[in-house]
Amino acid sequence: MVHTHRPAPDTSDRAGIWSRTGRPAPRREYWQRLFRGQQTELRQLRHWLTALLPDTSARDDLVSVAVELGTNAIQHTASGDGGWFTVEVACLGPVIRVAVTDEAQAMERIGIRAALVPGSPFNIKVTRAEDLKTAADILKMRESSQMRIGQGVDVHAFGEGDHVVLGGVRIAHVQGVIAHSDGDVVIHALCDALLGAMGDGDIGQHFPDSDPRYRGADSRVFLRVVAERMAAAGLRLVNADITVLAETPRINAHRAAMAANLAADLQVAVGDINIKATTTERLGFIGRKEGLAAMASVLLTR
Repeated sequence: MVHTHRPAPDTSDRAGIWSRTGRPAPRREYWQRLFRGQQTELRQLRHWLTALLPDTSARDDLVSVAVELGTNAIQHTASGDGGWFTVEVACLGPVIRVAVTDEAQAMERIGIRAALVPGSPFNIKVTRAEDLKTAADILKMRESSQMRIGQGVDVHAFGEGDHVVLGGVRIAHVQGVIAHSDGDVVIHALCDALLGAMGDGDIGQHFPDSDPRYRGADSRVFLRVVAERMAAAGLRLVNADITVLAETPRINAHRAAMAANLAADLQVAVGDINIKATTTERLGFIGRKEGLAAMASVLLTR
């Protein structure tokens, strides 16, 4: 613990304090009346200083300054339940400076054990002007804000045909896919991921392949329906990450168009949709070019 002290301010010092306030300096009798009946608080002050500063002369100097200069030297607050009493000294710089890290340590220095209560990382201390922006950002995010994660996978075998549809984009290919609808593995995986994050079943429940209405259907119709259900549930897409697994066709030239289609159907920015591709290094049915697959992960928020 480090402490310093100096003589109490003289008459000119006190006049300087009040001249900066723009108000006339009260007479000494005013402070005496103000602190009359405050003996309990002064005893608590003396107890506080005794615990923090054994030097009796410095302690007594501070108490005398407090009585003489009143609230300009001491600002004090007492808890409503008669609990501990805090004192802050401020007259021409500190009369006494005691090194403590926070209020809890100050309490411990005078023998009061601080109680621990559940807190929140969102409850920040606003000290500087720039802290207000941080607090505003936290309020926008809200502690009750809910994040939901979903994932989806879809696989289709190659069959007769001359193209495949991925992300709503028709891509020329030596084969088509075997599917009830257009067989768009990208959109099917994405729909499953969204429905999973919503806790709303899967694509087979909402668009069963036993229903003739969906034979040869454009899978973008499925995605728009899922987007409507998501909005009705009070959820919105934060981002989607999609991986296509295929030896062929190559999709690099089509990724931008695919992302644009998905973003339009989900009413989000194109930057919220990421599409990438990989092979299986010629392993498995994908490596043998018997089919292709897609995986999707999404993050939703309320």
